Amino acid sequence: MQNEERKGCLSGIIPTLGYLCMLGITLLIGIWWKDDFIAMLITGLFFWIWIPLGVGAVITFGLSMSLKTRHHKILLGLGIFNLLFLAAYFLYKSPQQDCSADIMAEHYERTKQGLRELEDYAREALDTGAYIHLEFDGKHISIFHVKAHNDSIGSSNWDADHQKDSLQAVVGLTTDELNSLRKRLSDLGCISVELQQDAPGITIGFRRVGLGMYFFRLYDHPLSTQQWQSAMDDEALVPYDHYTVFGYGAGAIGSTTFPGKDDYLQRKGKGPR
Repeated sequence: MQNEERKGCLSGIIPTLGYLCMLGITLLIGIWWKDDFIAMLITGLFFWIWIPLGVGAVITFGLSMSLKTRHHKILLGLGIFNLLFLAAYFLYKSPQQDCSADIMAEHYERTKQGLRELEDYAREALDTGAYIHLEFDGKHISIFHVKAHNDSIGSSNWDADHQKDSLQAVVGLTTDELNSLRKRLSDLGCISVELQQDAPGITIGFRRVGLGMYFFRLYDHPLSTQQWQSAMDDEALVPYDHYTVFGYGAGAIGSTTFPGKDDYLQRKGKGPR
């Protein structure tokens, strides 16, 4: 009688552990899909949880192939889903969470006309002398820094969806113009724009990797010898051509050096003008 009770108890516990392992891995992949920086923190802080869950998920997947019970079939389905989810992450999402000077160069050559058109549109949309730094995360406005021409101090705003109407008014943006900037950036595969309306040049954010931001800095006039050398000497900048510099900002933490800068410049034979 006691043996039967133990078997019944184990038969209930084992599938439950299998579900916990499978669903835990599904959750982890989902976190990586949503935000790689947060995912790195969660994975690192709770590795002592994720490693047993991963091992348990692999064992559960192997055992579920016997298809002896309804639980086996469900767990096998969850395992297949996790494999497909993981494959989709590496094929689709992971490349978007990586960047380099080579990736930026290829993207710039495909979109440089559109980037210049974006600059013209943004400059025309803003009030004279206004400053804007606008970043989108999908439909969410993650950064909306503004400064009117006559203001001595600007207004810095994060997670600004609920403030957008008042911030638009500061720099003269209409809702249609804000939505157009969002769409133009999305169509160009970029996420942010930073512009002083009455000053030459524009900074266009290309991609975030963790907290770091890769960006294009476009100039209206050819870089002078001094500007070129200054970009060469700056660890965060990579001069691409006479009108364009690639940049990297590390955010609150991390190295301020553009990853792979020296290797890229050496391969491309770029040096002092």
